[in-house]
Amino acid sequence: MKCEENTKLVARKNLVASTDLKKGKVITYDDIEALRPNINGMSPMNIKYIIGKKLIKDMQQGELFSIDIMID
Repeated sequence: MKCEENTKLVARKNLVASTDLKKGKVITYDDIEALRPNINGMSPMNIKYIIGKKLIKDMQQGELFSIDIMID
């Protein structure tokens, strides 16, 4: 149903930085929060792709994670 699609969009979450993070930081579970709403960010289902990666730029608290700001 159309009304359920809108609810589903609002209920989705994004992975964001839980605190300010510095370039070179290796990401751990403590560095990540899942917050609403989902605005073109990474789903919590993708957390396994973030853990253990190294940041190539500083992140501010609440900033969305994206695969292009991390390396292996």
